[in-house]
Amino acid sequence: MSDRQIIVRHPVWVCGPAVVKDGWIVLTEPREVPMPWGGRHDAPWPERIGTTAVALARVRTPGEAAAFAEQFGLLRCGPGAPEFRERFVDWQREIATLSGLIDDYIAVWPVVTTDDLSVNILESEYLPIANAAHTVLHANLQHVGAGVRLYIEDAQLGWKVELAPRDLLATVYSEMAAMMADGKELRYCEDCARAFLVEDPRQRFCDGSCNYRSRHRRMIEKRQRESVAGLAAP
Repeated sequence: MSDRQIIVRHPVWVCGPAVVKDGWIVLTEPREVPMPWGGRHDAPWPERIGTTAVALARVRTPGEAAAFAEQFGLLRCGPGAPEFRERFVDWQREIATLSGLIDDYIAVWPVVTTDDLSVNILESEYLPIANAAHTVLHANLQHVGAGVRLYIEDAQLGWKVELAPRDLLATVYSEMAAMMADGKELRYCEDCARAFLVEDPRQRFCDGSCNYRSRHRRMIEKRQRESVAGLAAP
């Protein structure tokens, strides 16, 4: 897919330092920013598209939610909101739905991106998973109000798809739709088991710290095995 065919038009949003207070994620110094999740106002695919969705899916604790809010903002409270706080339990519900969608997408990715024409997703065991992913994505795009516009700007370039999400949660599902349409690969980190965007086909870990922890753990396990073997030797 041409990187000029999908445009994500980011609205102005609100982010800033955040804390966890009585089960709420609270922006303590909210400020409007033109592009809180990277890229440009009119960022063509694939520039940073997917980073917001994956970052949200990786959130597990209130502290991680606060760190996400500081970088990207709250999910629904944007410019003009009477207050800038959201309940973490509401975040957990949204994250669970998003994570389920990512689970399904990772499961069917090898089939939908294969070059082997003998593999037909419509005749495989992946069809129920693919249908489930489509249902979840469609329902959430409708629910969060992710605006979509199809238009032609240049006859030679053909159709363009413009995604105009109204809030951060809508941006997340707009990104998921764009990633799924383009066949962007996601994997689970072999150390922390969280999803990440694949930048290199050899990539097994989401970042250097997980890679280091895994190598360190394997080294300790090897030493323990060698120690046990030494004790068992006559």
